[in-house]
Amino acid sequence: MLKDSLYRISNVDHDYQAGQYGNQVVIAEYLNGRGFDWDIASTKDGKYTLLGNNSGTGERQWGIAPALEHKVRLQGYTEKVGTYEWYINAVEGKDNVYTITSKPNDGYAWTCDRTPGYDSAADVHLDTLGKSGQEWTFYEYRYEF
Repeated sequence: MLKDSLYRISNVDHDYQAGQYGNQVVIAEYLNGRGFDWDIASTKDGKYTLLGNNSGTGERQWGIAPALEHKVRLQGYTEKVGTYEWYINAVEGKDNVYTITSKPNDGYAWTCDRTPGYDSAADVHLDTLGKSGQEWTFYEYRYEF
């Protein structure tokens, strides 16, 4: 079971630019090679929230999709709407490797871009098109001094 903690997420070992499709959905900050830290907390029914913790204020709730030139939220659109919840499932036989899905046993994980200032409301998948089980490595964040 994934514990509540701060993580960096990647789909390539030691490469924090985690993405999918060519229209990359980057759920790790890629600027200057730094990892983007996500505060992951469990909710009810085996679901988790992913809160971008870059600012430490709880206001940065983004994934970054540079090829699409817009931002994709991995959490609630606004405080009024609430929090988007994800199923994070351990991959058997692989340490710290998980799938992120929008339904318990669905290979397709997606979020919808309804960011103010952007017109697109297209679904953006965090899984491979036509296939299930895109694997993400979660690196538990350790503060370095």
